[in-house]
Amino acid sequence: MSNEASLPTSSPEVKGQGKIQTQEAPHPLKLNLDGFIARIDSLADHVILAMNAISQSNKQERRHFDEFLATKATRLDGDKDVFMIPVDRFTEFRRLERRLHRSQLALVSVPRGLMVALVSEFDAFVGATLKTFYRLRPDALGASERKMTYSELVTFDSLEAAREYIVEKEVETFLRSSHSSQFDMLETKLGIPLRKDLSIWKDFIELTERRNLFVHNDGIVNNQYLQICRDAGCDCSRIKKGNVLGASQKYFSQAHEIVYELAAKLSHVLWRKLSPDDRAAADSHFSGALIYDLLYEKRYRLARTLADFGVATFKTWGSDYFRRAFIVNRA
Repeated sequence: MSNEASLPTSSPEVKGQGKIQTQEAPHPLKLNLDGFIARIDSLADHVILAMNAISQSNKQERRHFDEFLATKATRLDGDKDVFMIPVDRFTEFRRLERRLHRSQLALVSVPRGLMVALVSEFDAFVGATLKTFYRLRPDALGASERKMTYSELVTFDSLEAAREYIVEKEVETFLRSSHSSQFDMLETKLGIPLRKDLSIWKDFIELTERRNLFVHNDGIVNNQYLQICRDAGCDCSRIKKGNVLGASQKYFSQAHEIVYELAAKLSHVLWRKLSPDDRAAADSHFSGALIYDLLYEKRYRLARTLADFGVATFKTWGSDYFRRAFIVNRA
């Protein structure tokens, strides 16, 4: 027998004499949202550290390269850009040149990679949210047009396994569509206008299309980017086909807040729609784990935005305490 004690997976709550009640499992939409926020916050926390480190590396490589030119190479006829490299120093020159070039590329590719990671996290979040929707509302699969042959059906050990297979295929199909189409489908499934008064929608579409440019077109603006962004209401007057887009620290910070806001709003609208008896837990999470934590971290704009959304959107509350808490947090 092991000498190590086995820790319980959830701590029991003791109430009264001799009575033990285990805490209820957190709502799956809460777990999904909390995990998503933790992951995108980890990106936001370290993007500045990463870029500062790369910037310092670039400055160091530039200094080494310039020192080599100043001490080991000969400038030709006073030309600032043309140097003669001694044959016995050429290998060293090429090494320094490559290191400088790689550090310059990192200043571009790393921010792009972090933007791609940010949107990928959102896509994974939406996929997990849709799976949760189907598990909480299994009857919604009845509207699926996906068909299975008898030979396919008999390969599954149970009806539940077949249902999970269909859910996975539905989610895969959903995620292959554009982000605008995804929200069209969600609004149809839920019967809720998810984008009503959503001022960040056009910015969300722009950042997802910018991500597509990074992945598929080396950040170079094409007609598809311009058309989709214009259709979403973006001002593209300063962006021309052929321009190369980047992802500055300021841009990443704005993108981070946009996907945070959209995910929080989507999760809590769904939570209240699918589990109306769980409003108190939803209110507690929205006012505590979200708004209070944002205030504590001095992210006031996002906290105010979510508080405004809660007061304007949530018509029914778990208790009057939470309604008043939302109003106070707006102040």
